[in-house]
Amino acid sequence: MPTGCFRYFKLRISGSERLRCLGHPGVALILDDERRATMRIRILSDLHLEVGPAAIRDDVDCDVVVLAGDIDSGTNGLYWAREEFDRPVIYVPGNHEYYHHDIVELAPLMRETANRLGIHLLDNEEVTIQGQRFLGTPLWPGLPREPVQRADTAKLWNARLNDFRCIRAADASITPEHISRWHAGSIRFLKDAINDQAPAVVVSHFAPTVSMQNPSFAGDALTSYFQNDLDELIGPGVALWVYGHNHHSCDRVVSGTRVVSNQRGCPGESTGFDPGKTVDISTPSAPR
Repeated sequence: MPTGCFRYFKLRISGSERLRCLGHPGVALILDDERRATMRIRILSDLHLEVGPAAIRDDVDCDVVVLAGDIDSGTNGLYWAREEFDRPVIYVPGNHEYYHHDIVELAPLMRETANRLGIHLLDNEEVTIQGQRFLGTPLWPGLPREPVQRADTAKLWNARLNDFRCIRAADASITPEHISRWHAGSIRFLKDAINDQAPAVVVSHFAPTVSMQNPSFAGDALTSYFQNDLDELIGPGVALWVYGHNHHSCDRVVSGTRVVSNQRGCPGESTGFDPGKTVDISTPSAPR
């Protein structure tokens, strides 16, 4: 090749772009920390490793792994994620992380474990990765405000949902009122954090909109526990919304925002799960 002429190719390594100049022996210009025009996000949830292994490998090209809850019981999912993935991991706890645990005791233990392992555990919290904001919240569902409806819904949840038998808070089973208070905390966090000028990826365990309900349970009285009715939060301030919980994988646009779930569910369930599911989004430095 004549002097002064060269070709180049881009090699994506761990989310950064590296430019290699070819044509001169030993010459390689590597631009670390250069932000890509897009960020590739791998989406997984509801793996339920507590009931059976999942064939998930770190062989998918992505910049960030998002785990939207119900990965495994207790801190097990955090250890699994750190062993499995060698790139940034965002982990939002679901309800099943707390099964057979006291949430008051487990929550700080999960926080300490995540910090030690270098995992971004988000429970009504925000983190920025490669210039992109991520907001994480379990987004527990809320009880109706009308008193009679509220009492009826609480009674139904208590009677039919295992959460109220399998999760404890301060040595007593949790109640629908616990859930509703946690819901209110999530709403306050999201309303404060969502900003049209700096669109965020929102990760929740529970679905943000009833339009994402599992069609197998359409019309079921328990629908109120499996997704929220928060369409007003979905808009220009949300670059992408990722959720889990209802064991129905979905990828739709709501109010101009892509809303995605990729849920394995329990072994044998047909959920539409894709172990290699990724979504590309524009980074803040790229045109939207």
